[in-house]
Amino acid sequence: MTTTRPMLGIRAVMQLAEQRVYAQAPQALSPARLREMEEAGGRTLFVAGNYPGAEWKQALGYEPDAKRHYQVTIGIAAEPGPGASPNILARAFVSRDPSEELCHIIWNPRA
Repeated sequence: MTTTRPMLGIRAVMQLAEQRVYAQAPQALSPARLREMEEAGGRTLFVAGNYPGAEWKQALGYEPDAKRHYQVTIGIAAEPGPGASPNILARAFVSRDPSEELCHIIWNPRA
C-alpha cells in the first residue's frame, strides 16, 4: 500500500517563501532595493501565490509540476501608470512537499 504524503497548501508555501525572501534580501538586493522593501513592509508590500509557469523550466532545468510546486511573487503594490511595469522584488519556486527544502528565488525578475 502506498501512502501519499500531505502537501503544503498555498498559504503555508507563501509564508515559507516570504520568510526565505526576508532572510536572504540583505545579501541579494542592492541597498536601495532593500530600503524600498523595508519601507513598503506592512503597507504596500504584497505576497501572491499561484501555480508555476513554463518560464521556470529555463531557470530550473526541468518542467515544473503544478501538483508539487507553487510560485510565490513578492513585490510592492503601486498605482500602475501608462506603460509602468510591476515592482517585483522576488519570485520563488517552492516545493509543496514539506520534507523537501526546495525554494529557488529569482531576485528582481522582469515582470
